[in-house]
Amino acid sequence: MYRKRDWRLMEKVGRQAGRQAGRQAGRQAGRQAGRQAGRQAGRQAGRQAGRQAGRQAGRQAGRQVGSGHLQAGVRVLEEVEKWYNSEVKAVCGSAALEGQNGQHVFVNLISDNCINVFSELPFAFCVKFVRKEEYRAPYILWFEMNRGMTEEVKQRLYYENRWMDLAKVSGRPFFYYLQYLTYGGLSERDKQLHAFRKLVSYASGTRRNLINMYHIETTLNILGRCYEMEGDYEKALDYYEISVRWYGTNNTANWHRQRVQLLIITEHRFSRPSWKNTSAEQWGTNSWQIAKCYMPPDGYTAVTSVQDTEFNGIISVMLNCRHFDSQMTFSIAPQQPNTTCLLTKARDFCNGLRHTADCKVTYTVREDMFIVLTSLLNDPRSLANDQAAKEAILKLGEALTSIQQEWMLAIILGLAVKR
Repeated sequence: MYRKRDWRLMEKVGRQAGRQAGRQAGRQAGRQAGRQAGRQAGRQAGRQAGRQAGRQAGRQAGRQVGSGHLQAGVRVLEEVEKWYNSEVKAVCGSAALEGQNGQHVFVNLISDNCINVFSELPFAFCVKFVRKEEYRAPYILWFEMNRGMTEEVKQRLYYENRWMDLAKVSGRPFFYYLQYLTYGGLSERDKQLHAFRKLVSYASGTRRNLINMYHIETTLNILGRCYEMEGDYEKALDYYEISVRWYGTNNTANWHRQRVQLLIITEHRFSRPSWKNTSAEQWGTNSWQIAKCYMPPDGYTAVTSVQDTEFNGIISVMLNCRHFDSQMTFSIAPQQPNTTCLLTKARDFCNGLRHTADCKVTYTVREDMFIVLTSLLNDPRSLANDQAAKEAILKLGEALTSIQQEWMLAIILGLAVKR
């Protein structure tokens, strides 16, 4: 049996071994926790620095493009494009999407739960401009800072006024728009069209893109503006209409539609469009509704296509719309009779025939009418190579030949009767 002294010695040795093992385990656990915390802090700092650099680069690109430093803007955009891949998630601090909420990302950022942060995909915030930054923002975003009509401003709720004077747009479509502006300013047309196609694909390609996009009305308005710059006003109006269908009030698409209305007035030779002829709601889907603004004010409300429109209405569009000034080799002069304007001569022939009591004209007048119409359809700038115009010229030639034959037959019969 052990003596009492031996038991005390064993207890002392056990306590010393326990303390030593505890200290060693504590030191190892501390070192391991320190290394892990250091790695996590390093990764978090790296990701945060990357996000800050990305945001700064995006805003810097906007400032460079907005201030006209296009070459510098290209360098910034190229740098952003390297990391802005399809895996980058859009996050907005002031808007929420149905079925998607990024608030847990921010919760993890401000908490000690760093592991959840690292499991998140890379993300990019929406781009925001306040009114004091107006000079840095592209022209189209100026309207976003003044988005409401008078009646809409009165109906706003208190919390809505906090963001109505801001211009906010999702990062990816804004990036494509900056590329479009920059490459266009540098006359690099191929790259500009490539950026334009990417914007079109993203904004209207799939339903998934629309569901996962913040500030969709602003993106659609930007795309409409691109179509305006491309000269396709029908497509521009189409996207403005889609934007209004998403958000009917406090939407700058209402201002953009008014701008297109002003363009219609500007394009009218006498600045007096026939508004009662047209339905503005159909401007984006039926371009003939825009053409009806250049027709006479009466008798064309029910017309829906060029096939439904009679000769005088079509000639009026070509006479009153300045767009056709560049489409004809002759000078268009609607109010000057006896000119070289074939459109004016054709209209006068038509009106003269309509206003006769018996709808009859002399052979000479008919022959002159056919000659004018044939010359108009054979205009070398736009119509000479048009297949439909060629077919119409053949039909006019056949009709003129038939009239000449009838006239010759009448002369022969008249001479026979006199004998």
